[in-house]
Amino acid sequence: MSFFDDNIGRILAALERQGLADKTIVFALGDHGMWSKYSMLEPVQRAPLWVRVPGAAANGRVCREFVEFVDFIPTLGDLVGIDGAPNLEGTSFAPLLANPDRPGW
Repeated sequence: MSFFDDNIGRILAALERQGLADKTIVFALGDHGMWSKYSMLEPVQRAPLWVRVPGAAANGRVCREFVEFVDFIPTLGDLVGIDGAPNLEGTSFAPLLANPDRPGW
């Protein structure tokens, strides 16, 4: 288990102990010294993204689809039921949280 994995586990365990796990969306991004996906180079595109949403069918599953960190705000908006501003960049990847194998999301 990596340092990153261990700390995600600590965060999720703390949320569980406090009774907040079913009320909290967790996004964890970056590792390997990379915090964003700023180019199409393979090492940059492999920066990890972990998402845990209370009740999401795909919690604990791996998704191999390509998403970008710019997609966070539209996704978070979808998850909490807020329409984003029309000038926001990115695309919500919320459908992948229900079905990580969804083709052409």
